[in-house]
Amino acid sequence: SLVGTEWRLETLAGASVRLPDGARPVTFALDGVTGRVFGHAGINRYGGSYAVDGAGLTLSGTFSTKMAGPPDLMKVEDAFLSALARVTAWKLEEGRLVLLEGDAPAATFSAQPSG
Repeated sequence: SLVGTEWRLETLAGASVRLPDGARPVTFALDGVTGRVFGHAGINRYGGSYAVDGAGLTLSGTFSTKMAGPPDLMKVEDAFLSALARVTAWKLEEGRLVLLEGDAPAATFSAQPSG
């Protein structure tokens, strides 16, 4: 389900995301108890608040730590955090979470394996 699952980033704006070898996955999670969004953006952790209204999704007060990293990973992180700021809706499609900007996919995720 949308809430309570840790999701791993697969695509941004329809393009596959390729992380450098050994890089930690980019993740997205919503905590249904606290109303918080959180995850790992590539180098830094991020967090904030969220509100779900049916298929609508609003993320607000988003913040991240500010460590620097390799340029290719910083580029992925910047694009990911920018995409999160534009999310307006969500849907589950073939077991994947799709965050939408209007009708366009902003980011697609698969469920993060546990363990």
